[in-house]
Amino acid sequence: MDPFSITTASIGSIAAIAQLSAQVNAFASQFKDARNDMQELLQELKALSTSLESMRDDDNMAKYPASLRQNLLDTLGNCDGVTKEMGDLLRKLSSAGLFGRLKWSLSKREKLMGLKSKLEGHKSAIAIALLIASITHWGQKHTEPKNAADLVSFLTLETKDNTNKILSDTAAIRLETAQIPAQVTTLYQCMGSLQLYIRDLKGRGDIAEGDMFQRVVDNTTTYTASFIDHDYSDRTIQTRTSDEFFDAPEYPEAGLSTKARWKRPLRAQPQLVIAIDFGMTCTGVGWWNTRSSAPGNGTLHILQRWPGIGFAAQNKVPTVPAYRHGELLSWGFLARRDAEDKETLLFNGFKEFLDPVVLQTAKQSRKESRHLPETSDHVQSLCLDFLRMLYRHIEEGFQGIVHSWHNAEIEFDFPIPSSWSVGVRQRFENLVIQAGFGSAGQGHSCSFDMTEAEAAAVSAVTDAGVRYSYGSVILVADLGGMTTKLSLLKVTNQPNPSLEFEQLDAVEDNGVGSAMIDIGFQQLATHRLARVEAELGRYQLSVEGVVREMTAGQFQTRKAVFGPDEMVIAGRLRVPGLPSDFNSEEAKVERGFLLLTTHELQQLFDEQLRQIFQLVDHQMDKALSATPDLQASHIVLSGGLASSPYVLDQFRHRYLRLRSHRFITPATKFAHAPDPQLAVIRGLIMSRARLFASQSGDLVSNLVYRRVARISYGIVCNRLYNPNLHRDQALFRDETDGRVYARDQIKWIVLAGKQPNDTNEFKISMAHPVRLGKSVQRWSHAIVTSRVETDLPTDLHHPGVTTVSELTCDFSEAPKVLHAPSGAKHMDLHYSIAATVGRDGIAFEARLGGAAYGSASIRE
Repeated sequence: MDPFSITTASIGSIAAIAQLSAQVNAFASQFKDARNDMQELLQELKALSTSLESMRDDDNMAKYPASLRQNLLDTLGNCDGVTKEMGDLLRKLSSAGLFGRLKWSLSKREKLMGLKSKLEGHKSAIAIALLIASITHWGQKHTEPKNAADLVSFLTLETKDNTNKILSDTAAIRLETAQIPAQVTTLYQCMGSLQLYIRDLKGRGDIAEGDMFQRVVDNTTTYTASFIDHDYSDRTIQTRTSDEFFDAPEYPEAGLSTKARWKRPLRAQPQLVIAIDFGMTCTGVGWWNTRSSAPGNGTLHILQRWPGIGFAAQNKVPTVPAYRHGELLSWGFLARRDAEDKETLLFNGFKEFLDPVVLQTAKQSRKESRHLPETSDHVQSLCLDFLRMLYRHIEEGFQGIVHSWHNAEIEFDFPIPSSWSVGVRQRFENLVIQAGFGSAGQGHSCSFDMTEAEAAAVSAVTDAGVRYSYGSVILVADLGGMTTKLSLLKVTNQPNPSLEFEQLDAVEDNGVGSAMIDIGFQQLATHRLARVEAELGRYQLSVEGVVREMTAGQFQTRKAVFGPDEMVIAGRLRVPGLPSDFNSEEAKVERGFLLLTTHELQQLFDEQLRQIFQLVDHQMDKALSATPDLQASHIVLSGGLASSPYVLDQFRHRYLRLRSHRFITPATKFAHAPDPQLAVIRGLIMSRARLFASQSGDLVSNLVYRRVARISYGIVCNRLYNPNLHRDQALFRDETDGRVYARDQIKWIVLAGKQPNDTNEFKISMAHPVRLGKSVQRWSHAIVTSRVETDLPTDLHHPGVTTVSELTCDFSEAPKVLHAPSGAKHMDLHYSIAATVGRDGIAFEARLGGAAYGSASIRE
């Protein structure tokens, strides 16, 4: 279809509008009550006629895209239909005399104004066509922009108030080539206005006309996306997300040093710091009396007396409560000793089920298990019962050591699993407080500042007896009971006298650990002893009870000493309750002992080591993909499984002797933390000692100075309408600047796994329209999180987005340093939002001119 068809249609529409304008003038002189409405209608007709004149005269229409011409002709034809309908209505009213005047005032005005609204929709569609023609014409000229000032001046026009002026001025539509990006923004605003009108039409039931205009928007969107993305991809002008055009030079931030800016004010140093490693399988407690040793030395004591073991010493207590008839029966070692029957239940590993997602997954795979909590409330009840018993035991033990326990300054430190979301963490913190930690005494407090992985890493790198140098890269593998945590650290100072390091990657919990070896043994022993279940019954023994007791007792000892020097020695584990003359070749029981070959035990270890090595290799691959020339200076092992001689030997063999990965070099050293099962407790105590030491001098308080975020954080805001992004989004026209925006959009500020800048923060630029002369400028942004690894959601309503907090920006007290064009009623306020990854979470600030005008913090 040639451009002359568009010109012909434009001429016909101009003539129809001229005829209608004459009717409107005549009607206004006849009916005084309608004059104001008729004046508005005449202005709308004049603007529409001017746009059509531009279309008729504009040489660019010769290059108007063929794929869009039919849409334009349909719009022009429909516009003629609207003008004819308005003319017929005015003629009918003009011939009705007094009765017609009454009808105008009572009913016909609404219909005529509805037709006027349709003309506005057609005007937007015609404006879109004119802008497309102008952009196409520029695209074929390959002309680059002159300067950025033209863009800013064009974009600060008041869209709602000035659209008619822009459209009524042919010269404004033939924009200079320097304003092409601004033309795209204006085009999108016209499309946004039309999209709002379409939704209004369909809301009133005018589906057919709404669909016609929707085709205009959709076809234009398709055309502009392909034209801009393809033709401009290699040119100086790059099409950007619409709100980026409002970015302005940042105000200089306050000149604070990195160390000074993020040093937190601390409360008075407590008398006692008690660290609780609340683990999946076992729980440990350590303490440091700050008055008995110099700050920073971190003299560590471990609680070794527990109910149920008499005068024996154990570094940890099993994280197990036992219930009978639904009531708490016992906990820890006592629970392990209580016989389990149909009315008595032990709950192992309940901690991981504090995460409802993990519980739901477990219930789907273990539907018939009696040992699985029923609901999230049930899990919290188990946790609260265990923590209450733990607190009572600690309180009883320390009341004889600490004078006036309830009045003493005591801090309880709990580490948090890296895998927990903000919601899970908050639930756990509430349970800890309810159990008595931090709440039983006026001077008591709780801290949840570190993750388990960070605490283990701090202990490993500072306790392993290794001397590090500036730039040393350390891979820490914390091999725990239920999880394996890998930390990649880099030393950031000359470690004399103190050590500082930063994370190179986010730390995650991986479900591999020594407890899986226990489960493997339980399966093996259960399979064997099931063959003599009847014989066990004669001694009033159950397979389940016998296996559970063997796993908790003798097997733990055998597992701990298993190493390369014992590969030829067969294992013998006594079956509790069987006489010494009991033998079964089928069950491999000899003289009351279950025989366990070294090969079988090795298989149990190797299956877990295979998975651990996969995790370590993956961590190394990630490190090299981010920094290809990165090399490990040290590998440090910690955690309960790291105390196994066999595990240590296999790590050395794979990574030092074979050097199975290019991340490893001949210079890479291997280290092993002492008492690895106590690594988390040591790390907590040492970190607090370092923090308190910083009060007495210019010492950086954080051992882990630069942290990497585990999850992504975004700021919810309104973004200028972009048809490529906001097709089905909630739209609105802002009352301040008249522009069309999409609601509930997300700007991601913190990206999971990414390092912050040199000042330990992430930052994004923001813009918000404000009325000039208005005293209060205050608004809020929701803060959201997502664990999606790629293709982060763009709006609030996508799955995988969780709202966790709110940042209120209050610029009412900001200095009046903003300059606006003379006569302007509003302008865009440019500010920034910064996020700092700290030791206890993430802090957000809204900043302008180097000062903060709003803050929010989230514990991570």
